[in-house]
Formats: sequence, C-alpha cells, structure tokens
Amino acid sequence: MVLTHLASRRVLRAVAERLGHDLDPAQTRTALAWVKDRAYRLGQAVVADTDFAAYLDGLTTVTTATASAPAPAS
Repeated sequence: MVLTHLASRRVLRAVAERLGHDLDPAQTRTALAWVKDRAYRLGQAVVADTDFAAYLDGLTTVTTATASAPAPAS
C-alpha cells in the first residue's frame, strides 16, 4: 500500500499500522493533513514510508507523553 496525497483516513491508518503505530481519530486527522501538506510542498504524490514513520514517531511520542504527564499540583 502506498501513501499519497489522495489517501483516505482508512488507507493512512493501514499504513500507520503497518509501520507499528495505532492512531486515534485526532492523530489520524493530524497525520492526514501532514501527508497532504508534505506531498504538495515537495511536489511528489507519494510520501515515503521512512518519512511517514519519522513523523509518526514524533506524533505518537508527543501524544503519549502528554497523556501520561502527571496533573499539576494545586
């Protein structure tokens, strides 16, 4: 499966799962916007798995760190 600027959410999630990432709906929307922007900015329809994997590593690390951060003390 190839990730392109025309990818649907379903395709994006399938590629993300193949790369070892399980995206929630918010992450899926964010990643889809990133894919479309990157493809158009670079003038290439296909987004390389290595580029997408690097993006996902940052996306899921930030989301996981935010979700597991302790609540501020009152």
